[in-house]
Amino acid sequence: MTARAVHCVGRSAVAATVLAAVLAVPSTAHAQAPETRWFIALDGGFQTTAVAEALSEPITFEQSAEEGELTRDVTINRRPTIALAGGVRLWRQAGLRVGFQRFTRSDDLALGASIPHPFFFDAPRIFSDSSTMTRHERSLDLHGYWSVPVGDRFNVRIFGGPTVYFAALDLPGVDTAPEEYPYEEVPITGIVKVERNPTALGWGAGADLSFFFSRHVGVGWTARFSDATAEISLPDEGFLAETVGVPVVSEVGLGGAQIAAGIRVRF
Repeated sequence: MTARAVHCVGRSAVAATVLAAVLAVPSTAHAQAPETRWFIALDGGFQTTAVAEALSEPITFEQSAEEGELTRDVTINRRPTIALAGGVRLWRQAGLRVGFQRFTRSDDLALGASIPHPFFFDAPRIFSDSSTMTRHERSLDLHGYWSVPVGDRFNVRIFGGPTVYFAALDLPGVDTAPEEYPYEEVPITGIVKVERNPTALGWGAGADLSFFFSRHVGVGWTARFSDATAEISLPDEGFLAETVGVPVVSEVGLGGAQIAAGIRVRF
């Protein structure tokens, strides 16, 4: 399954959970507000992230009166994520929710280059190689929520608001070598990676469905979608910029669809 397909499946699962939560709210509109005010949720699950267009589309450039091309194909791998959230009911069934999410994963990268020959037309030098890119991502939610009890044991919570993202990720580049006569070899020696640490402000929204075994302890299912973009550039020397001739800026996507389940505590 491609990265985009996995991302669509994740978004569909989030949308289905949110829809179920929204449909459950009218039927419980007359339910009494819970006596408990605070909640804590600890979850484990999976997160998918879409590949930004700027990182997946080919880069074209002109060299020796011909057009060259650089391609970067990223395959996103799903990895576990850990989420911790807590909140307080402020007025009736409305409250404030603070959440923290963290995950680390390695994505597969295939990089290709077609470099024009300085003497001959339609005789490009071809380079291709593969590697992995590591991504560490943390996010902090500051969300409002609306909580509706369904009897004594079930609870539906819909939330949304701003999310701040802190990431450390690898960007793919190529290590270049000086051109040498007769210019038959491609002037690229291999893939190199540079780490960038973008911070971005975005948004997040989702729903939480909880079932309580007792007054204070239970289990829950959370579906959450969040999104932000950050522009990050590669060094001007020794990477793609040197081959292309202009600085290379990549727009990376942060956040994504998250499905998780875990423990619920209310008091």
